[in-house]
Amino acid sequence: MHPSKQIVIIALACLAAITLLPSSTSGATDIWTPVVSNIRRTITKIPTTGPPEVVERWEGKFFRIHTGSQLQKLELVRPLRDAMIGHFIDRPKGKFYDLSYPTRTALLRQSGMPRRGDKISSRRRLSTLGRQTEVFLGLPCFVVPVSAATPSVSGRGCYSPEYDLHLYWEIDMVDSNGTTRHRQEYYDLQIGRTPESDQVRLPKGFVVQESPDSP
Repeated sequence: MHPSKQIVIIALACLAAITLLPSSTSGATDIWTPVVSNIRRTITKIPTTGPPEVVERWEGKFFRIHTGSQLQKLELVRPLRDAMIGHFIDRPKGKFYDLSYPTRTALLRQSGMPRRGDKISSRRRLSTLGRQTEVFLGLPCFVVPVSAATPSVSGRGCYSPEYDLHLYWEIDMVDSNGTTRHRQEYYDLQIGRTPESDQVRLPKGFVVQESPDSP
């Protein structure tokens, strides 16, 4: 698994766990707010001495339709090479796929299906926990910590319960040389815009493979 994808899985799992919110596991009858957005992911080296350096940058798109199904696609632009990854969530069917565009494969990873938090209960729960609030891209969001089993990994994200979006998240991995920061964020976010029908589906020609962690 690509290190960047592994960090994403850690981040989303930790963000989902830390909020401890009532949720809907399938979302089959839910109505979601459609979203179209650009998305950026970076890996920045922050040495103990010297300036930070962005060593890896991905750019891409995020689409979500009213059923809750969504597709994210990212292309590596620094360093420039043939690398393109993504994920597709078929919410009504409860299926989550990791996408590899160079190999045209879709890895079915059902155990990684994100859950949906109820926005009213989510706001109440996060307020009760005293979560700090921010405004990102003009939207209020709650700052939630990201933690892992090892003390060398920590971070935070900003979650909008109104639209069930992690507007950004960042993970810091600390070692003797300094800190490696993984960050993902939306930009040019368009809330309420419905994507084209062919933008949120399993890409044509992709071969589905079963992940070892699938039931």
